[in-house]
Amino acid sequence: MGVIMNKKELKIISVFRNNARENLTTASRKLNVPISTLYDKLKKYKGTVITKHTALLDFDKLGFKLKVIMSFKVPIENKEVIQKFLERHHRVNTVYKISNKSDFLIETIFKDLIELSQFSEKLEKLNIKEKQEFYVIKDIKREAFLSDQISINLIADI
Repeated sequence: MGVIMNKKELKIISVFRNNARENLTTASRKLNVPISTLYDKLKKYKGTVITKHTALLDFDKLGFKLKVIMSFKVPIENKEVIQKFLERHHRVNTVYKISNKSDFLIETIFKDLIELSQFSEKLEKLNIKEKQEFYVIKDIKREAFLSDQISINLIADI
């Protein structure tokens, strides 16, 4: 069962979704909510609704010019081993367990094609099947859900 939030709580989440480092005083003014209420709500949601405070990076500017999304199927007897490999590998940014024709969807970050090739060779040794690679040319929209008033209104009206 999900946490049920009212519109005011969704607005609080939205402010911190846009900027996790938002000052409580500034957020309090924006939302017209007492600082103590913000503090209590954030404390309540930490570890449940808010799972992680993080920064979105422009990997290209850091010298990582290649972002590749991959999907693949794995033999049932290798799923756990491959999942652990993906969770621990330093070039894997995100891992999803998915349904349908594939088992995993991953986002990977590389400096160049040589690093991608080395990573792909390691995957091949793990006996993956039906791999598809999608080279990301440009991020158009990232991490935007529940970060604006429109999505809050849509959710709150349901």
